[in-house]
Amino acid sequence: MSKVGSFPVGRVLQLAVHPMDFEEFLMATGEDQALNYLNTIPLPKFTYPKLLSLFHEYARIGGMPEVVKTYIQNGNSHVGLQDILF
Repeated sequence: MSKVGSFPVGRVLQLAVHPMDFEEFLMATGEDQALNYLNTIPLPKFTYPKLLSLFHEYARIGGMPEVVKTYIQNGNSHVGLQDILF
């Protein structure tokens, strides 16, 4: 028993939280038109700059749900995200 770490008393619900994928990020940020174009084959050339910009933003903030939620609440600003990430 000495090897067992501390554990809360009572009911415990453990959830595995995974990062959002790029499509989920687009849905969460309201970029429905970009999402529609992303699923278009072949991808229209005029959509590359916008989709690449959105992907870079997704890569910068990561896809963890709380970070994305704060990002949206802050008006797509990076302010306060560092406190959540670290």
